[in-house]
Amino acid sequence: PASLERGELDLAVYEVEEPRPGEELLMEDPTCWVSSATHSFATSPSLPVALFDQACWWRDAAIASLEARGRPYRIAYSSQSVSGVVAAVEAGVAIGLLGRSSLHSGLTVVDPVYAFAPTPSSKLVMATHADMPDPPLLTMKTAIRDAFLSGS
Repeated sequence: PASLERGELDLAVYEVEEPRPGEELLMEDPTCWVSSATHSFATSPSLPVALFDQACWWRDAAIASLEARGRPYRIAYSSQSVSGVVAAVEAGVAIGLLGRSSLHSGLTVVDPVYAFAPTPSSKLVMATHADMPDPPLLTMKTAIRDAFLSGS
């Protein structure tokens, strides 16, 4: 968003916890705590977690959910990318907060025994630098919107 405000980008697609005015919602993805399908940390005295880096609202949401749980945890892994968190979870290093769209056969939603507080959905939004009716920009926005509406 800051790059848009500074005019460094004309258009951007990014994730937010809550859309702001001027951000068009393209997709909503519920978040959930996941673990490797072959590992369980239910009896771990200090739950290992894989989180996103500091400047990400996902990290804040995960920590809020962990703190509300009221049990010990430790940050075992931190990454800037979804693929990094997924890799740590798949390897059985930790559990992580991910969007349901990231689930696949190697991952599973954690058991209710973990007693996590609810987590927010991720919202994928599209925004532009200006509300100018620039034909190429409008064409790009339409193509992006159509790609999400068609499910591809």
